[in-house]
Amino acid sequence: MPKVIEEDNFLTNKEKEYIEKEIVNNGYFPFYWNDNQSAGDNLPYFGHILKHRDVPDKINSSYYFFFEDILKRFCKKHKFKIKQVLRGCINLTIPLDVKTGTIHEDHQIKHKQFILYLTDSKEGYTYLYNKHKLTKKIKAKKYKIACFGNQLHSSGYPSHEEKRRLTVILTFN
Repeated sequence: MPKVIEEDNFLTNKEKEYIEKEIVNNGYFPFYWNDNQSAGDNLPYFGHILKHRDVPDKINSSYYFFFEDILKRFCKKHKFKIKQVLRGCINLTIPLDVKTGTIHEDHQIKHKQFILYLTDSKEGYTYLYNKHKLTKKIKAKKYKIACFGNQLHSSGYPSHEEKRRLTVILTFN
């Protein structure tokens, strides 16, 4: 199984305060409806594109730079080199009538996945797979970072009581 780094206490208090004020508790933060989480799966979510996947080097949101700085600091600590950030998004998922999203890889090229959880979610795990066999469950804990190489994964949905699951996703090589 590929190495997974999980870190609970990486963010500074100032970063946490900024995230709370600007995103988590800001009823005006712009999220946009998407019909599919993965191509053709009909599992909707709301997203805020930080950096486009299909348009290299197109930054879509000024929030990108805040999260890129966190990624760079994380990679420096764990001795990862960043050649290029491939995409970035803040995902807001809501309760659906399925347990998990579609099993997928974000890119066909070698890359790493960086996930920053912005909310707790008892049911909103990140699931990792080897050839569609579940190998690891990563608990969605507020301000936790999970980082792993390109591999099959899916996300769980929040409960109706939790109402939402917020994550920042950055992929890089």
